[in-house]
Amino acid sequence: MCDFSFLCLWNHVLKEVNHVRQCLQILGISSEKSVIKMRSLKVFLKDKRNYRVEEALIFAEETCEEIGIPVVKRRTVRRKKIIPREKAADELLTLSGKNN
Repeated sequence: MCDFSFLCLWNHVLKEVNHVRQCLQILGISSEKSVIKMRSLKVFLKDKRNYRVEEALIFAEETCEEIGIPVVKRRTVRRKKIIPREKAADELLTLSGKNN
């Protein structure tokens, strides 16, 4: 799930970057148009950075449920041992931060 949400996050960003890259590689493009494209990319990234991660996580979670991929992180949180011979219990984390 973490890998899939990572792909969902970068999917929209890379589409926009790729579009600007393709426009900048056109032969004979004026410097004015290239500056406009770069500024539009900058505005896109600044506007989207605040909510793009949350949007990608929601999209990834919904898509995983549709496909049937479990929505559980692979990492676990280790609890600190309190007594020298006590075993630490591992606790699974979910994407939303709530334990099952």
